[in-house]
Parts: sequence; structure tokens; C-alpha cells
Amino acid sequence: MARLRDKNGATKWTRGRTAVPWAGKKGDRLVALADKSCRSCREGAPRLGAEELAGFLGELPHWSVVPPPSGGSATVAQVERDFPFLDFVSGLRFLNRAAEIAEEENHHPELTLSWGHVVVRIWTHTAKGVTEADVILAAKYERLFERDFS
Repeated sequence: MARLRDKNGATKWTRGRTAVPWAGKKGDRLVALADKSCRSCREGAPRLGAEELAGFLGELPHWSVVPPPSGGSATVAQVERDFPFLDFVSGLRFLNRAAEIAEEENHHPELTLSWGHVVVRIWTHTAKGVTEADVILAAKYERLFERDFS
């Protein structure tokens, strides 16, 4: 299920595939990212520049750069996506799978579960910003959602 906006700005829910491609020219880079490992995330990993990050986000259209939340532990910009679900249990299943991926990759995002939504925020603490490892993890979550939850 995907939440989209129509030409008048109204929210519309759709079943089936989301707008994120997993085949074809545009999706090739996304598939390659999702197949990489986040383990390259190491102390001293460089933050992505604005242009490079914009290029990656072109492949992840449902993700956006957000400022750190006020009062939270983060003090740097992050990438975020709100994944929509039909019910609480589906969101919980996604969250559990996302946590397993995070543990496998040793790269741990902020995951927030509420009825019908899982919000994912990713950044690299040691880099004080968004790195390629964060984009790789976002691509893994995008693939998980596309293949198993849409």
C-alpha cells in the first residue's frame, strides 16, 4: 500500500507497487545500493555532499532530508521515510524485519511505530550526518517494503 497525493493535493491510498522501481534503468542504481553492505560505515566515513545526497534521493523518491528533531539525541540532518500500512500488525512486522536488517548490517536507525505507520530516520553518528551507508540502509528498507509489504 502506498500513500500518494493526487493533482489537487489530496491523500490517496493505492494497493500494489509503489512508485519505486526495482528494475529498469532508473532502478538499477537502487538495486545495486540495496545489494551493498552498510558495514563500510566506519569511523571517519565522509558525509555525503548536498549534490551527491540529492542524486541518491533521486533513486529513493519517498525519502527526504530532515533536520534533527528538537530535544532528540541527534544533532545533525538525517534521511527519513514514513512507511504506510493498513494496520498496526503489518507495521510491527515491517519494524521487526527492519530491526533484523539493522542488526545484520550493524547500522542502527531510529524506528518509530504507530498505527498504520513506521517512520525510519537514518544518519551516521560518527560522521555527524548522512553517509553512503545510510543510503544503502534506506535502499534495503525500500526493497523490503516493496517486495514484502506493498
